[in-house]
Amino acid sequence: MPRPAIVIALPVAEDQTTGAPATFNFRNNILVVGGGCPITLDADNNQFAIAQPAGDNNRILLQVDFGNSNLTDAIGAAVYLPLCGADSGCLQFQLTLTETYLDDDHLDAGLRYFLDDSSSPRPGSPR
Repeated sequence: MPRPAIVIALPVAEDQTTGAPATFNFRNNILVVGGGCPITLDADNNQFAIAQPAGDNNRILLQVDFGNSNLTDAIGAAVYLPLCGADSGCLQFQLTLTETYLDDDHLDAGLRYFLDDSSSPRPGSPR
């Protein structure tokens, strides 16, 4: 069965900047790209670069801890959207953490795995 497509929508203004804020959900973390961020094509690396505006390092930020914390000055100079290869369509950015309270639980970053336990009753199955 084919998987449904996930669409990235980012409004672009006539001056080739982000036309309005856009949010991208990563489970319990949200990347927020504000309006007015310059968008350029990096032809050498086959990707778009969405940059922080000059003098404003808080236009692109990450909301973590289930929306309870905004990480400003934590995202690097740009967010990248590769157009080719294995990473095509995957938003990429550098994240620098200085807040000591942000551990794996607050960032919701950890290893998740599933093990099918045949001895466990399944929801909706007869007992």
